[in-house]
Amino acid sequence: MSLDPKLSELLGGYANYLSEHEDLDRRYVGDGLDGDSAGFTLAGGVVGNLSGNLVGQLQGMDFSRWLVQYFTEPGHEDFTNEDEREEPLSAAAFKAELEEGGRLAKPEYVKFALTQVGPEMFYLGFDGQSFAFAQSQLPVIEALMKEQPVSFLNNGEVMDHPATLEFLRTLYNHRGLERA
Repeated sequence: MSLDPKLSELLGGYANYLSEHEDLDRRYVGDGLDGDSAGFTLAGGVVGNLSGNLVGQLQGMDFSRWLVQYFTEPGHEDFTNEDEREEPLSAAAFKAELEEGGRLAKPEYVKFALTQVGPEMFYLGFDGQSFAFAQSQLPVIEALMKEQPVSFLNNGEVMDHPATLEFLRTLYNHRGLERA
């Protein structure tokens, strides 16, 4: 018996995601239907149009975003992480802590999933959520994914990049990173 998801479970999960995001859940409006599609017959172009719509949806960035969320959802509802720390750090407090030599690490029990969705863009999944980040942030994320503590005194470019600081602060405040 395999614990891996079946295609039907993946497709059903993605269908639920689409139904929760109305702007992504496009209607099939009958592309390819014509006079030859009557009764129980579908014209040849209907199948191609409909499957093309489905494939197009699966090749989009929204599918990638959903997939990293799916593969990082807690396995059991009793083991979910809280969404955010009771006392999240402000941007100023987070930066000050790092400037004083603070280090961050991904705890062993935290599950990350990473996918590239464009030449310079990635999605990181954590705890059923997804976070977009840029290529410039990838080296720090890869180190954290290897559960290596990251000192920002040695990574000055992070301190100079507000988007990276904010991304890491968000992960920290959502319990994806801890002080090392």
